[in-house]
Amino acid sequence: MKALDAFDFTDLNIKNDSKIKNWKSERENDIEVILLGEEKVGKTQIINQLQYKEFNENYTKTLSTNKNCKTIKIEEEENIKSKNLNIYDLPGAKQFRSINNTFLKSSNIILLIYDITNFESFIELYNWNELLNKKKNILKCVIGNKNDLLEKREISQEDGKNFADKIEALFFETNAKDYIKIDDIFTKIVSEYSLFYEKKMKKNIQFI
Repeated sequence: MKALDAFDFTDLNIKNDSKIKNWKSERENDIEVILLGEEKVGKTQIINQLQYKEFNENYTKTLSTNKNCKTIKIEEEENIKSKNLNIYDLPGAKQFRSINNTFLKSSNIILLIYDITNFESFIELYNWNELLNKKKNILKCVIGNKNDLLEKREISQEDGKNFADKIEALFFETNAKDYIKIDDIFTKIVSEYSLFYEKKMKKNIQFI
């Protein structure tokens, strides 16, 4: 059975073609984004900076799934298009991983976040990535956070990039204190996803 994303509606004798086009357009423009990573790597701070241009020095533990919505404009086929992001900040504690797995089923983009000053947070990305092995047709991105603390760095940029290449993911380093960097990263990621989605649709590959 074909997934609806890849369904060829010309197979059906549906007269209201405009509604089909509108439906497919909405599907393309709504993107589910999941942030994964250990506690204290800065997932919530990254979202706060993107959404509110705010940074809070005080750490607050994430105990439930937090959803944020953000519209990002990108250039697509020489036009400016709006992409609606549903961004989910998931708890990093191990006891929540079975819950997190539920949210992964509908995700389009996965951001794997680590703290460049915390070696363990980087090693744990291997375990987070294991959760994604059964998830097909997603765009993955590895993000090293807190690169303003260079004197405390434990993970080199090269090691971060090598891991991202190994799992076929994009790679960035940033710090959640810098709105311009965070905004730029999300714009680049969404632009890459738009190309990624288009290639998959042309091949008529099922999105699950």
